[in-house]
Amino acid sequence: MLEMKNVSFAYGAENVLEKINFKLESGDFWAVIGPNGGGKTTFVKLLLGLLKPNKGEISYTSNIQPCHIGNVPQMTYHNIQFPICVRDTIALGLLKPRIFGFNPKKSECSIFQAMELLEITHLAKKPLYALSGGERQKVLIARAIVNNPQILILDEPTANIDSKAQKSIYELLKKLNRTMSIVVVSHDISLTLGYAKKVLYVNKNAVIHEIPHFELDMSGHICEVDLLTHFAMQPNNSSLGNHSVDSTLCHFECSEKSKNLESKTNLIISAVAKHDFATIKINGGNSQANLRNLSPQKAMDNLKDLKL
Repeated sequence: MLEMKNVSFAYGAENVLEKINFKLESGDFWAVIGPNGGGKTTFVKLLLGLLKPNKGEISYTSNIQPCHIGNVPQMTYHNIQFPICVRDTIALGLLKPRIFGFNPKKSECSIFQAMELLEITHLAKKPLYALSGGERQKVLIARAIVNNPQILILDEPTANIDSKAQKSIYELLKKLNRTMSIVVVSHDISLTLGYAKKVLYVNKNAVIHEIPHFELDMSGHICEVDLLTHFAMQPNNSSLGNHSVDSTLCHFECSEKSKNLESKTNLIISAVAKHDFATIKINGGNSQANLRNLSPQKAMDNLKDLKL
């Protein structure tokens, strides 16, 4: 459907993406993850044809063009009071180049089908500003699919909405994935990876992972730091246990399968280096080390004395 070959992109002299290889096939559900500033947004703009690569090429199959790709940009709250109803918002998705113009009856049918698929027909006449965050996001997804695209790209589709609405949206995306390929850019890794089939870790370069090769405990929230580190480093023989995270503390419960000190400390150090976490607590909080702004070597020295 779509393929990137050795794609590089720079804003002026600043290289943002280098030698990206990526292939989107029918039925795919990709999660695109990576640190802030790693190039995820630029990657999406290249997929949509909004940017052209400086090097390499992006090719599409004969029945796919950038204008035929559904796009749900990151939800913002600008002009949220604009007086437009749900039905009319979705209709805006039909405003794409057409040789023979609109067929009003067919267009109305497409709008209704999109609302039905997203389970929002009861909201058709409601103003957009009166909706909850989750409802508003469903409307934006309906707008993106009203033209029946074969590819749907979403940027942070569950940002700033409650957990119940988040799960509802991913269940709907799972249903949409039966008829279209999906690419989701998200920081909510623990939720995204419960539905995605493949992962693309983007941080200037790109690393591809198949989900079945990485076991996830979905019973609780997974630490984004450790997951990003796993995808960035691809450590050997390391098994991550249950994780939870807050703004400054990463709890890291080591499994019995992973007893190698250097392997685990490298994993933790990389997390600190990439995400600036102030304190790492190990084994349920029995040991801890302050690692803020330390070099990897210094952090390793501080961790040597901890009981892992």
